[in-house]
Amino acid sequence: MHDDKSALLEQAERCRRLAHAINTTDVVEKLLTMAEDYEEQAARLAASGPPLVPSEAPEEPPRCAQMDVARRAYYLWEQAGHPDGRAEEFYFEAERQLRG
Repeated sequence: MHDDKSALLEQAERCRRLAHAINTTDVVEKLLTMAEDYEEQAARLAASGPPLVPSEAPEEPPRCAQMDVARRAYYLWEQAGHPDGRAEEFYFEAERQLRG
């Protein structure tokens, strides 16, 4: 449970950092909403007690610098023509690309 909660809070922090790096209001609003959703999920997880079956999620590879990810995500978003509703997709693609 602790690992799942931590992962959700890390996702929330990623969304917030990316939101601060982007100057497009609708994308920022969506990222902040995603961050709030992750935080709410983490709070529900913490309130529910320990899971019946431990998480078997593989260990995540080391994270690249958050600002590098944010810049790359913004670049990918621009290259795609500024589509709405796909901020998370671009963020995770940028992270994947920079992780190698």
